[in-house]
Amino acid sequence: MFNAFDYDELYDLQADPNETVNLINRPELQPVVRDFCRKMWKFARENSDVIVNPYIMTALAPYGPGIAFD
Repeated sequence: MFNAFDYDELYDLQADPNETVNLINRPELQPVVRDFCRKMWKFARENSDVIVNPYIMTALAPYGPGIAFD
C-alpha cells in the first residue's frame, strides 16, 4: 500500500507468491486499494500510530488519513 519513500505496492499472493507483478495501478483494483488504505489509516488512528503525522509525505498519499473517517 502507501509507501512515502518508495512505490506503492499491491500483490495477489495466491497467484504471485514471489511478488513479481505489482497490481497497484490497475483501475479495476482501485476499490480494493481504497479499502485497504481506509483500514490502514483507521487502525493507525485508533492505535496512536506515528504514521498519522503532519509530514508532507503523509499528505501526498493517494488515499490520505481522512479516508479513515469516510
